[in-house]
Amino acid sequence: MPMYCCCCLANVSLPGIGGTIPESKPFFYVNVADIESLEVEVSYVACTTEKIFEEKRELYDVYVDNQNVKTHHDHLQPLLKINSADREKYRRLNEQR
Repeated sequence: MPMYCCCCLANVSLPGIGGTIPESKPFFYVNVADIESLEVEVSYVACTTEKIFEEKRELYDVYVDNQNVKTHHDHLQPLLKINSADREKYRRLNEQR
């Protein structure tokens, strides 16, 4: 389910982020044998248990390890910061539980 949700979020265009973004292709599990095929993908979301992918910065824009989200792109750094709207949405979600 998290992979599906992530793909849905990745396919939403954001104003000011750029032009048309190709639909994100889901890879439900990747390993080191998949590195060459990932290098030619334009847009994808993938899951893995192999920590080596964290060091392969050319393969990703955003890396999520449990609840730790990171990026090496300066223009994406502001998207990782929690703002007041995020806090409000989180509060509302907790109320609905």
